[in-house]
Amino acid sequence: RQMCIRDRYMGYACGLKDQEKAAKTEFLNSIASSIKSIRAEGKRITGFMLVKGSYIIHFLESDSATIYEYLRKLQKDSKLPKTPYERINVLALNEEIAEDTFPDWEMDEVFQTGQVIPEGDRPDDQMLEKVWNVYSGFIKTGLKLKEKHRRDEKVSKQAWKELTSEISFGNDEISIMLSPKYMNIDDYLAIYESDLSLIHISEPTRLLSISYAVFCLKKKT
Repeated sequence: RQMCIRDRYMGYACGLKDQEKAAKTEFLNSIASSIKSIRAEGKRITGFMLVKGSYIIHFLESDSATIYEYLRKLQKDSKLPKTPYERINVLALNEEIAEDTFPDWEMDEVFQTGQVIPEGDRPDDQMLEKVWNVYSGFIKTGLKLKEKHRRDEKVSKQAWKELTSEISFGNDEISIMLSPKYMNIDDYLAIYESDLSLIHISEPTRLLSISYAVFCLKKKT
């Protein structure tokens, strides 16, 4: 399949099944290894993965072909008999960016308190605002890290940890991001791999459902 190569960023959230600490550490290391493997092939990929208890928010930047390759592997891993993934939702995408937000790729794990309760029947604009606040937190933090990288050339792991600690989200935001109202990875890839090419969404951070987004589609050549 011929693919249009564009710089893009995308974000996804996923819930994990209960795991022993050692198994979870091994799983998180495997994600880091997959990013390193992509980079070892000479492909550019940057971003940040934040792990909070049994939940992950991952912000990635690369060209569309590399992002697609990563999502296909993610989907394949989610279908394995002993997959650690409970649900994966695509939260946002933007197919054209002028430059990367993050200077590199890194991940961090923070402690989670309290219980995540499935989101109830709440106004969509309220849900969107909460998710946007989290997503914009990733972008603002990435820009700060990039500016530090310009000044210092190399950003230490401690600097990443200090700046990314500013990304704030709680159990309420987690429940919204994993809501069935958001497009899961299977639905997203079904559109991406169809004969219609998704070239624009009127509100890139609002993948709630077709009824809440204007999709611009064109026939693939």
